[in-house]
Amino acid sequence: MANYKFSVTLEPSQPQTRSTLRWTVEGGEQITLDGTPVPAAGSKSVQPTVNTTYTLAVNVPTLRTGQVTASFTVQEDALTLVPESNRPPTVRLTPENIAHLKTFPRPPRDNGRGLHFHLDLRDFSIAETVQRLQSIHATWTLIYAQDELQAQRAAKACWAAGIMPVVRIGKKIDEFVDTEQYVRALQAIHVPPYVQIYNEPGDGREWEEERPDNYTKIFGERWARHAAKTVDV
Repeated sequence: MANYKFSVTLEPSQPQTRSTLRWTVEGGEQITLDGTPVPAAGSKSVQPTVNTTYTLAVNVPTLRTGQVTASFTVQEDALTLVPESNRPPTVRLTPENIAHLKTFPRPPRDNGRGLHFHLDLRDFSIAETVQRLQSIHATWTLIYAQDELQAQRAAKACWAAGIMPVVRIGKKIDEFVDTEQYVRALQAIHVPPYVQIYNEPGDGREWEEERPDNYTKIFGERWARHAAKTVDV
């Protein structure tokens, strides 16, 4: 799979001013920028306007689709460039970020095995579910909790049994939620505060109202805002 980077520098970031478009591609061939063949690395002087889109396409013979693309559209607010890709981003596992990942809390005797927790978070159901997780030697579980008190009770039981709880906040994407309360609830019982904010934005069931046409933009903005608050608790 091609490991490509496509970055744009706008200096100054004002409409109708000259800017520099830069790109770097590794692992692909027959690279085009807006349909014009370009080298694997290069730059181009551009004068973007609002809603201008630049598309980099890379042929990758080893892929079933044969091609990957990355598009950037210039938005109205300070010409912010919003990347879109038809494949998941590639992460390079450097010694530095591997070492950083190892600093994150893990459960005792971590074996990487995990399972969703039961949706019923009454006390007797929590106890039964913990026993079942132990019977299959699970060391991770994802708890769907509609409020921080439910999350706290279930997480406490799991952590006491040596199972790492990850709390999925049981709220719709367009529903009000205070994510900080979930983090504080876990911190209060000395459980690592792993929290999942929202679920699948493409699923209409994750929205209170009908899923909007610009759902990816709304999801991204709300997720980023709540993620920043969660990290700062």
